[in-house]
Amino acid sequence: MLNTPPLILVGTEKPLPISLQCIFLRLAEALSQLECNYCRLTYATDTVTLTAVVSTPNLQQEQFSNGLPMAFGHLLTTAACFGGSLQTQMGLNQKTIQVLLTLPHPSDSVGLPLHIACRHSLLQTTFTQLAQIAGLEVTSIWNGQSPVLTDDITEVLPNRKTIWVHLEGQTIPKGIHAFITLSAQAAQLRETLEALTQGSPQVLPIPSDAKLSGRELEILKLLGQGLRDRDIAQQLIISESTVKFHLNNVMTKLKARTRYQALYQALKEGWL
Repeated sequence: MLNTPPLILVGTEKPLPISLQCIFLRLAEALSQLECNYCRLTYATDTVTLTAVVSTPNLQQEQFSNGLPMAFGHLLTTAACFGGSLQTQMGLNQKTIQVLLTLPHPSDSVGLPLHIACRHSLLQTTFTQLAQIAGLEVTSIWNGQSPVLTDDITEVLPNRKTIWVHLEGQTIPKGIHAFITLSAQAAQLRETLEALTQGSPQVLPIPSDAKLSGRELEILKLLGQGLRDRDIAQQLIISESTVKFHLNNVMTKLKARTRYQALYQALKEGWL
């Protein structure tokens, strides 16, 4: 599709899930319809990036939406759903646009098994793709041991470790061992599964009116014990940046100026 100019490949090419291949192909289709002057595909350790430069003289004003060529608009949300991003920047001479599509590369680490059994086909597809990006092994049939990710109450059984897909406004059913929201990233899904596999559930039943996720409450509890971000990360087997990410989310949700103000509010509400 992009033979003029020739596509530049940087790094060692690695196989990608079909879902990610489709996003790159859709962008290539859009670029092929424009005057593409430069295109480079870069394989980094954990991301794959397509960089392109297209000419704008042949683009009419009606072909733009919020500064983004209409040909790329449909990919903006798609890239975000996979934990990636699509960015554009107008050249200094206003005659070119730089396009930058970045998508996370699936982890090369040994994949933990996960059985996904969602009632809604959209959730089934979404979490299957998220699990693939996280480097997990998705099983089509429950093998009797692997955790189950579901939004179907009939899949919650006493002999299963269950990760519940928690939708806003719904209560968390009894018998689940962890839950995850629709805003979860691939790294969060993997961390949840790792904690569950190691016998450290992310969440036990909590008050249905709690605004915070199980992981956020867990981090707040450790913060209240005087642990630093580094100590919390080591204890939960997550990165220090992930700890900071969750604490920032907590402060945003509780409209707190500091993490300790957020901790006080959680204690006051009886969530800890």
